[in-house]
Amino acid sequence: MDTPEPISLNKQKIRRATQMTLREQLADRWALIADLLKRLWRSPSARVGGFIVIVTVTTAIAVPLFDDYDALRDRNLPARYAEPDCVIAVVQSRVLDSRPDIAWEDMKCDFPFGADKNGRGIMRRVGHGMSVSLWAGLVSVAL
Repeated sequence: MDTPEPISLNKQKIRRATQMTLREQLADRWALIADLLKRLWRSPSARVGGFIVIVTVTTAIAVPLFDDYDALRDRNLPARYAEPDCVIAVVQSRVLDSRPDIAWEDMKCDFPFGADKNGRGIMRRVGHGMSVSLWAGLVSVAL
């Protein structure tokens, strides 16, 4: 069995830790952070997860900056339950390539994820939902 260290040695360690200068404490912390980042960078799953987190947070921050969303104003009743038109455009690319009378510029990608029963784009709603969720998480952590 391990024998516990005498109390005098523990006191010496505590005294040594409290007598460290601020510069030494910061250097010790930066060494730990550098080791953590090095280990994370070596792990492929950590890199993939970090990339997903960065993309999600960037999207949640960027969507409200570039898109003014108002649920009542953005209703488009003729587009109720619209299909995801960008996916259909990619699937039908051979048809469009074989028909030169339809230009790529004429294709619209108004509803990449489709539309709901009020004709609002689901992709826009998901982006704004990400923003609201990010703020709710930050506020709950801050409290």
